[in-house]
Amino acid sequence: MNKSPMLMPFALLIAGGIAVLVMATSLMVPAQPVWADLPPRPTPGEWQGEELEKTTIELRVRFEDAQQAARWQELWTVVEWQDAFGDWHEVEGWKGALDERVDSEARKAWGVSPNDLGKGPFRWTIYRGPAGKLLAHTQSFYLPHATGQTTTVSVTLGVSGSATSDPFLEVEYVGSGGPAIELRVRFGGAWQAARWQELWTVVEWQDAFGDWHEVEGWRGALDEVARGEGRKVWWVSLDDLGKGPFRWTVCRRPAGRPLAHSKPFHLPGTGEERVVVGVTLGP
Repeated sequence: MNKSPMLMPFALLIAGGIAVLVMATSLMVPAQPVWADLPPRPTPGEWQGEELEKTTIELRVRFEDAQQAARWQELWTVVEWQDAFGDWHEVEGWKGALDERVDSEARKAWGVSPNDLGKGPFRWTIYRGPAGKLLAHTQSFYLPHATGQTTTVSVTLGVSGSATSDPFLEVEYVGSGGPAIELRVRFGGAWQAARWQELWTVVEWQDAFGDWHEVEGWRGALDEVARGEGRKVWWVSLDDLGKGPFRWTVCRRPAGRPLAHSKPFHLPGTGEERVVVGVTLGP
């Protein structure tokens, strides 16, 4: 006699119980987080050896005011990293007071892991204290590309406490005007202002190794002078929103020597923005 039909309800009952047990167990296991590919966040003592000691990033702060120089130990430094959208975030392990003062220059250094060579972009930020006023940002930079190298970045604090050599960067809302990038050139003397049409501008993009390359379609003379500033505008394709980093370079003429580089920037993030970057030419 075949007894298998009588055993089927019992087998189904066991299978159903196992399924319920598996589901309950799965609900008890916490979901695993998805980790983003973030820049290094070192902690003291995390890396050891000569490679860490020799491979560093270094900030040098120059003072234009004797009172600031005398109170250099009150300053607070933070290294920040830039994400794909152009936003800056603090690196948790790279915060602290300046290490030392050598003549009129204060310094801060961090060791770089061999696993993080070439990463970026980063920048240094200087505050009046751990919870104090923002004083300056440096230009962006990449970590050393080989062991034994030091990436040094400098900034000069003016009498007012701001960075005198740091060019400006801002994002303007233009509504339906379309996304664009704009350069504004401040002249260092009347002679430069009178010969503004001789200047030549080039937009450059930065590769993963920190090298800069000219953008073929974004070269040309200044468009106009308005309110004492030379200006140049390029429109941005909607397909290129958010890309970067880029920078403006100002030359004396199409084949002349570079006079100034702007702060690195990313293209507008939306179709209603214009990224405005400025440089100041020396006298």
